[in-house]
Amino acid sequence: ESPTPEESPTATATPEESPTPTPEESPTATATPEESPTPEESPTATATPEESPTPEGSPTPTPTTPSPPACVGDCNGDGLVTIDELILGVNIILERVAVTACVSMDVNGDGAVTVDELLIAVDAALVGCPET
Repeated sequence: ESPTPEESPTATATPEESPTPTPEESPTATATPEESPTPEESPTATATPEESPTPEGSPTPTPTTPSPPACVGDCNGDGLVTIDELILGVNIILERVAVTACVSMDVNGDGAVTVDELLIAVDAALVGCPET
């Protein structure tokens, strides 16, 4: 006796259509993000410090950085930087001579001459001193 189609081991059943879940029911649906809290509501928000008002009529403090000499490296004040003055700057850096021997090398006024300050003097020797 031959098995009926319902009993047949090779018969396949038609799958029932499953209902399409709505976004609220779907586990993979993403909800629209809620509005983020304003900084006042957020527990981790930090307040931006307000600038303190400047009293009317008081001048704005200015840095006390001295202005560079008219011509950095012009030790004798003749408007030129010579090789002798540059050598003097090197000797000041090497502490063989006091900075008072050429105060125009001390651009920042700290009582010492740095290589950077000497380079400014070299530039003045190459391109000339600025006109005052």
